[in-house]
Amino acid sequence: MTVWFRSARIATRVSLNCAVLLWLFASASPGQWRWGRGAPSATQSLAAAQHSDSADAAERERLLALGKKLFLQRCASCHNERGDKPLASGPPLAERKLTVEVIVRNVNGRFKNATEEDRRGVTLYIQSFLKR
Repeated sequence: MTVWFRSARIATRVSLNCAVLLWLFASASPGQWRWGRGAPSATQSLAAAQHSDSADAAERERLLALGKKLFLQRCASCHNERGDKPLASGPPLAERKLTVEVIVRNVNGRFKNATEEDRRGVTLYIQSFLKR
């Protein structure tokens, strides 16, 4: 009888601990429970924006329009509207085989005083005209 009572107490404790952990994970906002420090990176934010469902298609179009506007204001003088202007430093932007990480790093450097939304928009716009 003592062995059963002891194992029942342990099972109850384990069940309560699991219930508390499940409640914590369920009540957390997305991205809050992840390994590492700080907020999700721009790459993770971009990946989340790219893999959204059809309800977020309008949001993606809005970000693309915002990114195009900012790109035309700050980047088109050197790269043209679709990144097809040859550069002294190499091929046109549209012909470079850039990864998302490289684009994000460069956009974050050029738009360091812009909002995260502005940077995401410019990154999405640049990805839209890259030749893969």
